[in-house]
Amino acid sequence: MKVSIRAISKYVCLFILFFISFLFLPHVAADETWSYGFSYNIASGLVPYRDFNMIVPPFFPFLFSIGLLFYRGIIMFHAEGALLLCFICYLLEKLTKDKSLVLILCLLVTTPMIYNLPTYNILIFAFTLLLVFLQQNNKSDSFIGLILGLSFLTKQSIGLFLILVSFYCVKDNASRLIKRFCGLMIPIVLCFLYLIITNSFFSFLDQCFLGMFDFSKNGQREIGMPLVVFTIFIVFVKYFRKSHFSMEWLYALAFYSVCFPLFDLSHFLIGFFALMVTFFAHSSFSFTNYQKFALILLIVIIPIINGTRLLWNGRYPNDIPNYQYRYLNNNEYKNLQSLRLYHQRHSDYNIVILSTAAYVFKLTNNLPITKLDLINTGNWGYHGTDKIIKEINSLDKNTIFLINPAEFSFDNQIDKKVLQYVIDNGRVVDTVLFYDVYQLNSSKNFQN
Repeated sequence: MKVSIRAISKYVCLFILFFISFLFLPHVAADETWSYGFSYNIASGLVPYRDFNMIVPPFFPFLFSIGLLFYRGIIMFHAEGALLLCFICYLLEKLTKDKSLVLILCLLVTTPMIYNLPTYNILIFAFTLLLVFLQQNNKSDSFIGLILGLSFLTKQSIGLFLILVSFYCVKDNASRLIKRFCGLMIPIVLCFLYLIITNSFFSFLDQCFLGMFDFSKNGQREIGMPLVVFTIFIVFVKYFRKSHFSMEWLYALAFYSVCFPLFDLSHFLIGFFALMVTFFAHSSFSFTNYQKFALILLIVIIPIINGTRLLWNGRYPNDIPNYQYRYLNNNEYKNLQSLRLYHQRHSDYNIVILSTAAYVFKLTNNLPITKLDLINTGNWGYHGTDKIIKEINSLDKNTIFLINPAEFSFDNQIDKKVLQYVIDNGRVVDTVLFYDVYQLNSSKNFQN
């Protein structure tokens, strides 16, 4: 009984620490907003791919929409994210014993640095660790297949690699292979039935598979990070073969594919973290009691210090809808307030923000989200630029577009050809904050 109370207390503390880390991130991040927004959309009754666009299968936003059915604010989304991180910590402890303290500390330290938010990448990382744990302990092949199916429905590219690894691990046992395949197909068939019933199946195929041809254009333009990624891959494969790691750790190598095609710091670090778990699980070193105490102390102190530090230069809590309990720095708060006031003064216009900030604008004004609120390259399926332009041209004449000219110099995923189309075929009629307000030349005159 004492052990159970101690374990529960430990994970309650971890939940609080991760919760603080998420709520006190120094800036509102794009991935955070989109992940929350997708789940918010589903909780609001929207159908993915038909009513709003995504480039990944729907399991993550469906899972995280459960809490939002009861409370729509982002605080609920981050509470669910903290629970997911606690589950990851549980698996890390099972796989690496007391060495998990270092890994947990890494998660807490990197969260405010690279926004290790509750995204689909974090969920499929949890599935990767779970698959390693299940295979190590000879758990049901049908259940392993079920997790593989959910992994594929979380992120199709990594899910496919996990499936190939899992089938390879039991390639000599037809019975186990069949059980894994049957378990795999259960969630996939149910998902496809949902997509067919909601008339979103072909949009799903377009955005999640054909759109990858466009999405790959977002990849790293410089050679530095890809070179690091592939070098570490080769080193790990050689070390894996030399050290005779058990077969299930190939799952970690499969997850490392998360680095492709963006090759940015965030994706690289979470992919490298999976390889770190592998090394820690096979290493023989151990910590003294004093070292354990020091690690635990750092785990507790770092999120608290980070949150306390930010309180001096921001608004917490605030009066921004859905973000009341999410830390906003002073600039973010002022910008969101300015956009809210602008919307109130021009409520008779359809305001479309062609920017990464579009989702935040809609969520903080309780406005319905549309496909034009996410115009990243690849998010509209194959030849998505043409589809976005067609959608823009179909809007009524009462539409105004907000474009930040600085977007052209940002290294982000937004489709800059769409921005240029509106600029070339429109006129500036107003400004708000750092946005130029455009109307298409065919629209009626703007009344400020």
